[in-house]
Amino acid sequence: MVKTILLDYEISKLIFDNSIIDTNEEFQIQTNVNSHVNYDEENEKCVCTYTLKMSPDRENVQFNVEVVISGVFSYDKHDDKKEVHVEVSRRLFPYLQSTTSALMAVAGLPNFVIPENELRVEDVTV
Repeated sequence: MVKTILLDYEISKLIFDNSIIDTNEEFQIQTNVNSHVNYDEENEKCVCTYTLKMSPDRENVQFNVEVVISGVFSYDKHDDKKEVHVEVSRRLFPYLQSTTSALMAVAGLPNFVIPENELRVEDVTV
């Protein structure tokens, strides 16, 4: 098992566009979440970045959310990078979830929890 330490994180992008006129209009939210990890082997640090895009299931509804959050982690450069990728992604994901939940709450919208997809080592390419 790899050992990583979260050193810092930031929300680098936060877009919220809610131009819904009919507040009784119902729609489903579609989410697209991806992550990538960049490595600085010399300093044994990596940056994991999540990008979340939320949009309605219909084109005539103006609702869009985009959140980009990055975390800086220390790791052992001898560890398998695929395992590091899975670990730092797993550790940063709750920050993405809480940021999104807080954004929805401040906007007066129902709580929305981003479902977590289990990332497996065999699914990672580095």
